[in-house]
Amino acid sequence: MHRAPGPGPKPTIVYTPGMDAAKEDFPNPFNNEFTRRGMNIVAMDGPGQAECNINRTWLDVGNYARAGRKVIDFLLTLPEVDPERIGVFGTSMGTRYGVEIAAGDDRVKAVVGQMPSVGPSDVIFEQAQPNFKRIHMYMTNIKDEESFDSFVERMDDNFVQRSREMKCPYLLVGGDMDELCPPEDIQAFMDNLTCPKELWLYEDVFHPGGEIAADAYPAIADWMWDALHNGRPAGLDRRLTFTP
Repeated sequence: MHRAPGPGPKPTIVYTPGMDAAKEDFPNPFNNEFTRRGMNIVAMDGPGQAECNINRTWLDVGNYARAGRKVIDFLLTLPEVDPERIGVFGTSMGTRYGVEIAAGDDRVKAVVGQMPSVGPSDVIFEQAQPNFKRIHMYMTNIKDEESFDSFVERMDDNFVQRSREMKCPYLLVGGDMDELCPPEDIQAFMDNLTCPKELWLYEDVFHPGGEIAADAYPAIADWMWDALHNGRPAGLDRRLTFTP
């Protein structure tokens, strides 16, 4: 957990890493946009990720959200955490996990996703490099491909349903050249949401988004701070396109 300086309870962000990432990957302790703005941030390994694999805690449909609730339970025991200002920030496959956590926990007051992985999983598991499917099969501890394909169908159905149930303000940041989540899938996902929602879509940017990171991360932290303090109006649907 990276703690913001100064006394008193602070807004606190739960970071959900991507599929093949670990809690130690982010944020950079020497360049932390969240603590710089007076927010704490805690990174978690969810089921199927990093330390959870050592403990044989595998990913299943819905259990990442349960793990996220346990993280929030712990945060609310800490005096430096403001219980009314809990946010979630997820990257890549973590954009799914963040939505699922928020959909089942009204203590989450704002969510940001960056490097979207919010469309049907056939793109990442059937059209992209085979390594993605192999990694996710390991995360679930499923040994044969037919059983894994059935799991993916249940996972996608659950995500579509859960995303409709999310009520807090939401921001998605991505590129219109994303090879793992094309813009038509991004727009369909946004259409499915019923919460106040915003989309920042960058032209000519692929999934990793490295070329926009210097601008996007400070802007994301600013948005999170404002959303946790001021909320967003009901019915908001703002979709913006940027040229890097």
